[in-house]
Amino acid sequence: MGNCRLSLVSQSVLTTCISLALLACGGGGGGGGSGTANAPAMVGVDGGSPNRPPTIGGNPATQVMAGTNYRFRPNASDPDGDGLSFRVANKPPWATFSQSTGQLEGRPKLADIGAYNNIKIEVNDGVDTVHLATFQIVVQGTATGSFTLSWIPPTTNTDGSLLFDLAGFRIYLGRQPGNYSSILELNNPGLTAYVFDQLAPGTYFVAITAVDRNGNESPRSVEVRTTV
Repeated sequence: MGNCRLSLVSQSVLTTCISLALLACGGGGGGGGSGTANAPAMVGVDGGSPNRPPTIGGNPATQVMAGTNYRFRPNASDPDGDGLSFRVANKPPWATFSQSTGQLEGRPKLADIGAYNNIKIEVNDGVDTVHLATFQIVVQGTATGSFTLSWIPPTTNTDGSLLFDLAGFRIYLGRQPGNYSSILELNNPGLTAYVFDQLAPGTYFVAITAVDRNGNESPRSVEVRTTV
């Protein structure tokens, strides 16, 4: 084995050392052989995980009144934490678009009345691109939306006693849950419905209360939501 020397520490160590010595000395026997060790067998490559595409969602409003603001910002995220960039196709000329947030906003004028079709917002994480379903925005010149709110008048008070002095109702209307920008007084206890008309397109939240002759107001009803 030439100049290879091994120390006998234990049987297991000795066996390992002999194997290494044979590789280093060109193998045993034959004396002075010039062979070299075989190349290591390839096991595999420890690469990074494949890219996961970003996600995007949201429900853009499809109608807006001329002279009012339009704003839509999609919900987007990336499971790998990659930076995101946005693009839009067929953007209405009256709107602006943010490539960093995906927000589409603007204030159309009367001259912009009409339909703007095939709007597409997409997001990219540097590798993959996904997009929302295409949508349209219709700019309207007059408010034409409407809905009917109906209810059953109460017959008892909160303490269980009979209600004999009902004076009317109070309707709360707003564009955000629990945030009512309009309060409508109805001084007629016999009413069971009310029609809201000439509304701008969008989503509305409504609740109603009962009011007695002394001005005492009941708790609000369950809030309802409607889109016109």
